[in-house]
Amino acid sequence: MSSVDNKDPQQVFLLQQAQQYPQLSAHYETLEELYRKKLYHQLTKALYQFIFNDANYVDDKNMIMLYVNFIAKIQRSLNSIELSRLIVRISKQFESLQDALEFLDKICIEDKDSKNSKNKAMITSDASGDGNSLLFAHGSVAWMIVQCEIGSLYLIGSLVPQCKQIMDEITELLDRCEHSALYSQYYRVCLQYYKVMGAPQQYLEHSLKFLTHTKAQDLPKQEQLLFGSDICLAALLSEQCYNFSTLLSHDLIQLLQRTEFDWLYQIICIFNTGDLNAWKTYCLRHEERLKSHETIRNSLAFLEQKIRLMALVELVFQTPAHERCISFDTISTQCRLQMDEVEMVLIRAMSLQLIRGIIDEVDKTVTVSYCVPRFLQNAQIADLRQGIQRWIEKIKNTQQDISVQLKTNKLEGI
Repeated sequence: MSSVDNKDPQQVFLLQQAQQYPQLSAHYETLEELYRKKLYHQLTKALYQFIFNDANYVDDKNMIMLYVNFIAKIQRSLNSIELSRLIVRISKQFESLQDALEFLDKICIEDKDSKNSKNKAMITSDASGDGNSLLFAHGSVAWMIVQCEIGSLYLIGSLVPQCKQIMDEITELLDRCEHSALYSQYYRVCLQYYKVMGAPQQYLEHSLKFLTHTKAQDLPKQEQLLFGSDICLAALLSEQCYNFSTLLSHDLIQLLQRTEFDWLYQIICIFNTGDLNAWKTYCLRHEERLKSHETIRNSLAFLEQKIRLMALVELVFQTPAHERCISFDTISTQCRLQMDEVEMVLIRAMSLQLIRGIIDEVDKTVTVSYCVPRFLQNAQIADLRQGIQRWIEKIKNTQQDISVQLKTNKLEGI
Protein backbone atom coordinates (compact mmCIF):
# COMPACT_ATOMS: atom_id res chain seq x y z
CA MET A 1 0.00 0.00 0.00
CA SER A 2 1.22 3.49 -0.79
CA SER A 3 2.50 5.70 1.98
CA VAL A 4 0.20 8.49 3.18
CA ASP A 5 3.11 10.94 3.32
CA ASN A 6 2.76 13.88 0.94
CA LYS A 7 -0.76 12.83 -0.02
CA ASP A 8 -3.68 15.22 -0.30
CA PRO A 9 -6.74 14.64 1.98
CA GLN A 10 -8.61 12.63 -0.67
CA GLN A 11 -5.72 10.21 -1.15
CA VAL A 12 -5.27 9.89 2.60
CA PHE A 13 -8.95 9.09 3.02
CA LEU A 14 -8.89 6.36 0.35
CA LEU A 15 -5.80 4.72 1.83
CA GLN A 16 -7.32 4.84 5.31
CA GLN A 17 -10.49 3.20 3.98
CA ALA A 18 -8.37 0.47 2.41
CA GLN A 19 -6.95 -0.24 5.87
CA GLN A 20 -10.35 -0.06 7.58
CA TYR A 21 -11.98 -2.41 5.07
CA PRO A 22 -9.32 -4.99 4.06
CA GLN A 23 -11.82 -6.91 1.95
CA LEU A 24 -12.26 -3.79 -0.20
CA SER A 25 -8.64 -2.62 -0.17
CA ALA A 26 -8.08 -3.43 -3.86
CA HIS A 27 -10.99 -1.17 -4.85
CA TYR A 28 -9.85 1.74 -2.70
CA GLU A 29 -6.28 1.46 -3.92
CA THR A 30 -7.49 1.47 -7.53
CA LEU A 31 -9.52 4.61 -6.86
CA GLU A 32 -6.49 6.27 -5.23
CA GLU A 33 -4.24 5.41 -8.17
CA LEU A 34 -6.67 6.71 -10.80
CA TYR A 35 -7.27 9.87 -8.78
CA ARG A 36 -3.53 10.45 -8.36
CA LYS A 37 -3.01 10.09 -12.12
CA LYS A 38 -6.05 12.34 -12.77
CA LEU A 39 -7.63 9.70 -15.01
CA TYR A 40 -11.16 10.92 -14.30
CA HIS A 41 -12.91 8.95 -17.04
CA GLN A 42 -11.44 5.69 -15.77
CA LEU A 43 -12.09 6.86 -12.20
CA THR A 44 -15.78 7.37 -12.98
CA LYS A 45 -16.02 3.83 -14.35
CA ALA A 46 -14.22 2.42 -11.31
CA LEU A 47 -16.55 4.31 -8.96
CA TYR A 48 -19.56 3.00 -10.86
CA GLN A 49 -18.39 -0.61 -10.62
CA PHE A 50 -17.58 -0.18 -6.94
CA ILE A 51 -20.72 1.65 -5.82
CA PHE A 52 -23.20 -0.44 -7.84
CA ASN A 53 -21.96 -3.70 -6.31
CA ASP A 54 -24.13 -4.62 -3.32
CA ALA A 55 -21.33 -6.74 -1.82
CA ASN A 56 -19.28 -3.57 -1.25
CA TYR A 57 -21.81 -2.12 1.19
CA VAL A 58 -20.11 -3.61 4.23
CA ASP A 59 -21.68 -1.36 6.85
CA ASP A 60 -24.26 1.43 7.05
CA LYS A 61 -21.97 4.30 6.10
CA ASN A 62 -18.94 3.35 3.97
CA MET A 63 -20.42 4.64 0.69
CA ILE A 64 -21.80 7.76 2.34
CA MET A 65 -18.34 8.53 3.72
CA LEU A 66 -16.87 7.87 0.27
CA TYR A 67 -19.10 10.59 -1.14
CA VAL A 68 -18.53 13.13 1.62
CA ASN A 69 -14.77 12.73 1.83
CA PHE A 70 -13.86 11.91 -1.75
CA ILE A 71 -16.48 12.21 -4.49
CA ALA A 72 -17.82 15.57 -3.29
CA LYS A 73 -14.31 17.05 -3.57
CA ILE A 74 -13.79 15.98 -7.18
CA GLN A 75 -17.33 15.78 -8.54
CA ARG A 76 -16.89 18.67 -10.96
CA SER A 77 -14.26 16.62 -12.76
CA LEU A 78 -16.70 13.74 -13.29
CA ASN A 79 -19.37 13.24 -15.93
CA SER A 80 -22.48 14.91 -14.50
CA ILE A 81 -24.91 12.18 -15.58
CA GLU A 82 -22.77 9.38 -14.18
CA LEU A 83 -22.26 11.46 -11.04
CA SER A 84 -26.01 11.83 -10.55
CA ARG A 85 -26.43 8.06 -10.86
CA LEU A 86 -23.71 7.47 -8.27
CA ILE A 87 -25.37 9.96 -5.92
CA VAL A 88 -28.75 8.24 -6.27
CA ARG A 89 -27.24 4.82 -5.54
CA ILE A 90 -25.35 6.11 -2.50
CA SER A 91 -28.51 7.74 -1.10
CA LYS A 92 -30.01 4.26 -0.70
CA GLN A 93 -27.51 3.48 2.07
CA PHE A 94 -29.29 5.84 4.46
CA GLU A 95 -31.53 3.90 6.79
CA SER A 96 -33.73 6.95 7.47
CA LEU A 97 -35.98 8.33 4.76
CA GLN A 98 -35.49 11.82 6.15
CA ASP A 99 -31.71 11.48 6.03
CA ALA A 100 -31.85 10.34 2.40
CA LEU A 101 -34.08 13.28 1.46
CA GLU A 102 -31.79 15.74 3.23
CA PHE A 103 -28.78 14.24 1.45
CA LEU A 104 -30.39 14.67 -1.97
CA ASP A 105 -31.68 18.12 -1.09
CA LYS A 106 -28.10 19.17 -0.33
CA ILE A 107 -27.08 17.84 -3.72
CA CYS A 108 -29.85 19.45 -5.71
CA ILE A 109 -32.10 22.11 -4.18
CA GLU A 110 -34.13 24.82 -5.86
CA ASP A 111 -32.81 28.37 -5.72
CA LYS A 112 -36.02 30.14 -4.81
CA ASP A 113 -34.49 33.58 -5.44
CA SER A 114 -33.96 32.83 -9.13
CA LYS A 115 -37.30 31.41 -10.18
CA ASN A 116 -36.86 32.39 -13.81
CA SER A 117 -33.29 31.17 -14.06
CA LYS A 118 -32.47 28.06 -16.05
CA ASN A 119 -29.97 27.07 -13.39
CA LYS A 120 -31.90 26.43 -10.19
CA ALA A 121 -30.23 23.32 -8.83
CA MET A 122 -27.42 24.26 -6.48
CA ILE A 123 -24.97 22.24 -4.48
CA THR A 124 -24.36 23.33 -0.92
CA SER A 125 -20.99 24.64 0.11
CA ASP A 126 -20.27 21.70 2.42
CA ALA A 127 -20.52 19.28 -0.52
CA SER A 128 -18.71 21.12 -3.28
CA GLY A 129 -16.61 23.63 -1.49
CA ASP A 130 -18.07 26.31 -3.78
CA GLY A 131 -21.50 27.49 -2.74
CA ASN A 132 -21.69 30.11 -5.49
CA SER A 133 -21.54 27.76 -8.47
CA LEU A 134 -24.00 25.27 -9.88
CA LEU A 135 -23.54 21.52 -9.97
CA PHE A 136 -26.60 20.47 -12.00
CA ALA A 137 -28.50 22.87 -14.25
CA HIS A 138 -32.26 22.90 -13.82
CA GLY A 139 -33.78 20.72 -16.51
CA SER A 140 -30.55 18.87 -17.25
CA VAL A 141 -30.48 15.07 -17.40
CA ALA A 142 -28.45 14.86 -14.18
CA TRP A 143 -30.86 17.19 -12.37
CA MET A 144 -33.87 15.13 -13.49
CA ILE A 145 -32.26 11.86 -12.39
CA VAL A 146 -31.80 13.22 -8.86
CA GLN A 147 -35.31 14.67 -8.87
CA CYS A 148 -36.74 11.29 -9.85
CA GLU A 149 -35.11 9.74 -6.80
CA ILE A 150 -36.55 12.49 -4.61
CA GLY A 151 -39.97 11.70 -6.08
CA SER A 152 -39.44 8.03 -5.27
CA LEU A 153 -38.64 8.90 -1.65
CA TYR A 154 -41.77 11.03 -1.47
CA LEU A 155 -43.78 7.96 -2.48
CA ILE A 156 -42.12 5.86 0.20
CA GLY A 157 -43.04 8.58 2.69
CA SER A 158 -46.67 8.59 1.42
CA LEU A 159 -46.23 12.12 0.04
CA VAL A 160 -48.00 11.28 -3.21
CA PRO A 161 -48.96 14.87 -4.28
CA GLN A 162 -45.31 16.01 -3.93
CA CYS A 163 -44.17 13.08 -6.07
CA LYS A 164 -46.85 13.85 -8.69
CA GLN A 165 -45.68 17.48 -8.84
CA ILE A 166 -42.07 16.42 -9.53
CA MET A 167 -43.04 13.84 -12.13
CA ASP A 168 -45.35 16.26 -13.96
CA GLU A 169 -42.47 18.72 -14.32
CA ILE A 170 -40.07 16.03 -15.53
CA THR A 171 -42.66 14.70 -17.99
CA GLU A 172 -42.77 18.13 -19.64
CA LEU A 173 -38.96 18.21 -19.92
CA LEU A 174 -38.48 14.58 -20.95
CA ASP A 175 -38.92 15.02 -24.70
CA ARG A 176 -35.88 17.31 -24.82
CA CYS A 177 -33.58 14.60 -23.50
CA GLU A 178 -32.53 11.23 -24.84
CA HIS A 179 -30.59 9.31 -22.23
CA SER A 180 -31.29 5.77 -21.11
CA ALA A 181 -30.32 6.44 -17.49
CA LEU A 182 -32.93 9.20 -17.22
CA TYR A 183 -35.69 7.12 -18.81
CA SER A 184 -34.80 4.28 -16.46
CA GLN A 185 -35.21 6.51 -13.40
CA TYR A 186 -38.32 8.17 -14.77
CA TYR A 187 -40.19 4.95 -15.56
CA ARG A 188 -39.13 3.44 -12.24
CA VAL A 189 -40.80 6.27 -10.32
CA CYS A 190 -43.84 6.19 -12.62
CA LEU A 191 -44.43 2.50 -12.01
CA GLN A 192 -44.03 3.03 -8.26
CA TYR A 193 -46.57 5.85 -8.46
CA TYR A 194 -49.10 3.69 -10.32
CA LYS A 195 -48.57 0.90 -7.82
CA VAL A 196 -49.51 3.26 -5.00
CA MET A 197 -52.51 4.49 -7.01
CA GLY A 198 -53.67 0.90 -7.66
CA ALA A 199 -53.57 1.11 -11.48
CA PRO A 200 -52.31 -2.32 -12.67
CA GLN A 201 -52.37 -1.64 -16.43
CA GLN A 202 -50.40 1.62 -16.14
CA TYR A 203 -48.03 -0.07 -13.73
CA LEU A 204 -47.46 -2.90 -16.19
CA GLU A 205 -46.92 -0.57 -19.16
CA HIS A 206 -44.35 1.52 -17.32
CA SER A 207 -42.66 -1.59 -15.92
CA LEU A 208 -42.05 -2.92 -19.43
CA LYS A 209 -40.79 0.50 -20.54
CA PHE A 210 -38.50 0.53 -17.51
CA LEU A 211 -37.08 -2.86 -18.50
CA THR A 212 -36.25 -1.59 -21.99
CA HIS A 213 -33.86 0.91 -20.40
CA THR A 214 -32.64 -1.15 -17.44
CA LYS A 215 -30.91 -4.49 -17.09
CA ALA A 216 -32.71 -6.52 -14.45
CA GLN A 217 -29.38 -7.83 -13.12
CA ASP A 218 -28.38 -4.24 -12.23
CA LEU A 219 -31.07 -4.24 -9.53
CA PRO A 220 -30.38 -5.68 -6.05
CA LYS A 221 -31.37 -9.36 -5.90
CA GLN A 222 -34.30 -8.91 -3.52
CA GLU A 223 -35.55 -5.92 -5.49
CA GLN A 224 -35.51 -8.06 -8.64
CA LEU A 225 -37.77 -10.62 -6.96
CA LEU A 226 -40.18 -8.03 -5.56
CA PHE A 227 -40.34 -6.21 -8.88
CA GLY A 228 -40.96 -9.42 -10.80
CA SER A 229 -43.74 -10.45 -8.42
CA ASP A 230 -45.40 -7.03 -8.73
CA ILE A 231 -45.32 -7.28 -12.52
CA CYS A 232 -46.98 -10.71 -12.36
CA LEU A 233 -49.70 -9.38 -10.06
CA ALA A 234 -50.31 -6.38 -12.31
CA ALA A 235 -50.58 -8.62 -15.37
CA LEU A 236 -53.11 -10.85 -13.63
CA LEU A 237 -55.22 -7.95 -12.34
CA SER A 238 -55.12 -5.76 -15.46
CA GLU A 239 -58.30 -5.72 -17.51
CA GLN A 240 -56.28 -5.12 -20.69
CA CYS A 241 -53.36 -7.55 -20.30
CA TYR A 242 -53.93 -10.93 -21.91
CA ASN A 243 -50.50 -11.36 -23.46
CA PHE A 244 -48.61 -13.23 -20.76
CA SER A 245 -46.10 -14.39 -23.34
CA THR A 246 -44.33 -11.00 -23.22
CA LEU A 247 -43.78 -11.39 -19.49
CA LEU A 248 -42.46 -14.92 -19.76
CA SER A 249 -39.84 -13.74 -22.25
CA HIS A 250 -38.25 -11.49 -19.60
CA ASP A 251 -35.39 -12.84 -17.49
CA LEU A 252 -36.80 -10.94 -14.51
CA ILE A 253 -39.91 -13.13 -14.47
CA GLN A 254 -37.86 -16.29 -14.94
CA LEU A 255 -35.95 -15.39 -11.76
CA LEU A 256 -39.10 -16.04 -9.71
CA GLN A 257 -38.79 -19.77 -10.25
CA ARG A 258 -37.86 -21.74 -7.12
CA THR A 259 -38.16 -18.63 -4.92
CA GLU A 260 -40.80 -17.46 -2.46
CA PHE A 261 -42.66 -16.01 -5.47
CA ASP A 262 -42.65 -19.21 -7.51
CA TRP A 263 -46.41 -19.52 -6.93
CA LEU A 264 -46.98 -16.35 -8.97
CA TYR A 265 -44.74 -17.62 -11.77
CA GLN A 266 -46.78 -20.85 -11.87
CA ILE A 267 -50.03 -18.87 -12.18
CA ILE A 268 -48.62 -16.83 -15.07
CA CYS A 269 -47.61 -20.05 -16.85
CA ILE A 270 -51.09 -21.51 -16.33
CA PHE A 271 -52.76 -18.38 -17.67
CA ASN A 272 -50.41 -18.26 -20.65
CA THR A 273 -51.65 -21.68 -21.76
CA GLY A 274 -55.24 -21.12 -20.61
CA ASP A 275 -55.14 -24.52 -18.91
CA LEU A 276 -58.40 -24.69 -16.95
CA ASN A 277 -57.63 -28.12 -15.49
CA ALA A 278 -54.27 -26.90 -14.20
CA TRP A 279 -55.93 -23.76 -12.77
CA LYS A 280 -58.59 -25.80 -10.96
CA THR A 281 -55.93 -28.13 -9.53
CA TYR A 282 -53.78 -25.18 -8.50
CA CYS A 283 -56.68 -23.44 -6.74
CA LEU A 284 -57.50 -26.58 -4.77
CA ARG A 285 -53.89 -27.27 -3.89
CA HIS A 286 -53.06 -23.67 -2.90
CA GLU A 287 -56.41 -22.50 -1.59
CA GLU A 288 -54.97 -21.12 1.66
CA ARG A 289 -52.25 -19.15 -0.14
CA LEU A 290 -54.72 -17.59 -2.58
CA LYS A 291 -57.13 -16.63 0.18
CA SER A 292 -54.35 -15.22 2.35
CA HIS A 293 -53.32 -12.82 -0.43
CA GLU A 294 -55.90 -10.03 -0.19
CA THR A 295 -55.50 -8.74 -3.76
CA ILE A 296 -55.79 -12.21 -5.30
CA ARG A 297 -58.66 -13.19 -3.00
CA ASN A 298 -60.68 -10.12 -4.03
CA SER A 299 -60.04 -10.79 -7.73
CA LEU A 300 -60.74 -14.52 -8.02
CA ALA A 301 -63.99 -13.98 -9.95
CA PHE A 302 -62.21 -11.74 -12.46
CA LEU A 303 -59.38 -14.26 -12.80
CA GLU A 304 -61.90 -17.01 -13.58
CA GLN A 305 -63.23 -14.91 -16.47
CA LYS A 306 -59.73 -14.07 -17.63
CA ILE A 307 -58.46 -17.64 -17.81
CA ARG A 308 -61.50 -18.65 -19.86
CA LEU A 309 -60.53 -16.04 -22.43
CA MET A 310 -57.02 -17.48 -22.43
CA ALA A 311 -58.50 -20.96 -22.82
CA LEU A 312 -60.33 -19.70 -25.92
CA VAL A 313 -57.08 -18.30 -27.33
CA GLU A 314 -55.37 -21.64 -26.65
CA LEU A 315 -58.19 -23.51 -28.38
CA VAL A 316 -57.83 -21.33 -31.48
CA PHE A 317 -54.04 -21.67 -31.39
CA GLN A 318 -54.23 -25.47 -31.23
CA THR A 319 -56.72 -25.62 -34.11
CA PRO A 320 -55.10 -25.84 -37.58
CA ALA A 321 -55.54 -22.64 -39.59
CA HIS A 322 -57.61 -24.35 -42.27
CA GLU A 323 -59.99 -25.82 -39.65
CA ARG A 324 -60.73 -22.70 -37.63
CA CYS A 325 -64.45 -22.77 -38.06
CA ILE A 326 -65.15 -23.68 -34.44
CA SER A 327 -68.55 -24.63 -33.07
CA PHE A 328 -70.06 -23.07 -29.98
CA ASP A 329 -70.33 -26.59 -28.52
CA THR A 330 -66.55 -27.04 -28.75
CA ILE A 331 -65.92 -23.65 -27.17
CA SER A 332 -68.44 -24.36 -24.42
CA THR A 333 -66.72 -27.65 -23.58
CA GLN A 334 -63.11 -26.46 -23.82
CA CYS A 335 -63.69 -23.17 -21.98
CA ARG A 336 -66.26 -24.55 -19.51
CA LEU A 337 -68.93 -22.05 -20.46
CA GLN A 338 -72.69 -22.22 -20.65
CA MET A 339 -73.94 -22.11 -24.24
CA ASP A 340 -75.52 -18.70 -23.70
CA GLU A 341 -72.15 -17.37 -22.47
CA VAL A 342 -70.11 -18.38 -25.54
CA GLU A 343 -71.09 -15.49 -27.79
CA MET A 344 -70.35 -12.85 -25.13
CA VAL A 345 -66.91 -14.39 -24.50
CA LEU A 346 -66.20 -14.34 -28.25
CA ILE A 347 -67.23 -10.69 -28.49
CA ARG A 348 -65.04 -9.86 -25.49
CA ALA A 349 -62.06 -11.67 -27.03
CA MET A 350 -62.52 -9.79 -30.30
CA SER A 351 -62.82 -6.43 -28.54
CA LEU A 352 -59.49 -7.15 -26.82
CA GLN A 353 -57.89 -8.06 -30.19
CA LEU A 354 -57.14 -11.57 -28.94
CA ILE A 355 -58.82 -13.05 -31.99
CA ARG A 356 -60.49 -11.82 -35.17
CA GLY A 357 -63.21 -13.57 -37.07
CA ILE A 358 -66.89 -13.85 -37.98
CA ILE A 359 -69.57 -15.17 -35.65
CA ASP A 360 -72.39 -17.17 -37.25
CA GLU A 361 -75.31 -16.99 -34.85
CA VAL A 362 -77.46 -19.30 -36.99
CA ASP A 363 -75.02 -22.21 -37.22
CA LYS A 364 -73.52 -21.41 -33.82
CA THR A 365 -69.95 -21.24 -35.11
CA VAL A 366 -67.10 -18.74 -35.27
CA THR A 367 -64.60 -18.59 -38.13
CA VAL A 368 -61.30 -17.25 -36.76
CA SER A 369 -58.88 -15.48 -39.10
CA TYR A 370 -56.35 -14.23 -36.52
CA CYS A 371 -55.00 -15.26 -33.13
CA VAL A 372 -52.73 -13.07 -30.99
CA PRO A 373 -49.02 -14.12 -31.17
CA ARG A 374 -47.77 -15.99 -28.12
CA PHE A 375 -44.69 -17.08 -26.23
CA LEU A 376 -44.43 -20.84 -26.63
CA GLN A 377 -43.56 -23.11 -23.74
CA ASN A 378 -42.00 -26.54 -24.27
CA ALA A 379 -45.34 -28.36 -24.53
CA GLN A 380 -46.63 -25.83 -27.07
CA ILE A 381 -43.42 -26.09 -29.10
CA ALA A 382 -43.88 -29.87 -29.16
CA ASP A 383 -47.46 -29.42 -30.41
CA LEU A 384 -46.25 -26.96 -33.05
CA ARG A 385 -43.59 -29.44 -34.15
CA GLN A 386 -46.22 -32.15 -34.54
CA GLY A 387 -48.38 -29.76 -36.56
CA ILE A 388 -45.46 -28.97 -38.87
CA GLN A 389 -44.76 -32.70 -39.29
CA ARG A 390 -48.42 -33.32 -40.19
CA TRP A 391 -48.21 -30.45 -42.67
CA ILE A 392 -45.05 -31.95 -44.26
CA GLU A 393 -46.71 -35.36 -44.50
CA LYS A 394 -49.76 -33.78 -46.12
CA ILE A 395 -47.55 -32.04 -48.69
CA LYS A 396 -45.77 -35.33 -49.45
CA ASN A 397 -49.06 -37.14 -49.89
CA THR A 398 -50.36 -34.40 -52.16
CA GLN A 399 -47.12 -34.53 -54.13
CA GLN A 400 -47.47 -38.29 -54.56
CA ASP A 401 -51.10 -37.99 -55.61
CA ILE A 402 -50.19 -35.39 -58.23
CA SER A 403 -47.32 -37.57 -59.52
CA VAL A 404 -49.60 -40.60 -59.82
CA GLN A 405 -52.24 -38.53 -61.60
CA LEU A 406 -49.67 -37.13 -64.04
CA LYS A 407 -48.38 -40.60 -64.85
CA THR A 408 -51.95 -41.88 -65.33
CA ASN A 409 -52.79 -39.00 -67.65
CA LYS A 410 -49.60 -39.59 -69.63
CA LEU A 411 -50.39 -43.29 -70.09
CA GLU A 412 -53.93 -42.50 -71.17
CA GLY A 413 -52.58 -39.93 -73.63
CA ILE A 414 -54.37 -37.02 -72.03
